[in-house]
Amino acid sequence: MMDGRAPISGIIVIPPAKRPPMAMTLRLPEALAERGRRYAADSGISLNGLLAIALREYLDARESAPRVAPPPRSLAQAIAQQVKAGPVRRRR
Repeated sequence: MMDGRAPISGIIVIPPAKRPPMAMTLRLPEALAERGRRYAADSGISLNGLLAIALREYLDARESAPRVAPPPRSLAQAIAQQVKAGPVRRRR
């Protein structure tokens, strides 16, 4: 081209298109779905937006809570046996 601009040379990288959000079917009891639709409408958001917020908050709350590992199976079995055996009678 002779319009005064420098010619383009080299490699042109075209970034990949953004992935569209995941679509899914969600089955809710009708009463719960209606409550959600009303709350979303009152809040000025879509039901999809409300569900995304609710799921994010639910998962975030569980990530911040400390996780306690269950007792080892053998310990749990020993406790269950003690419970079944009943209280220990002490000698006087």
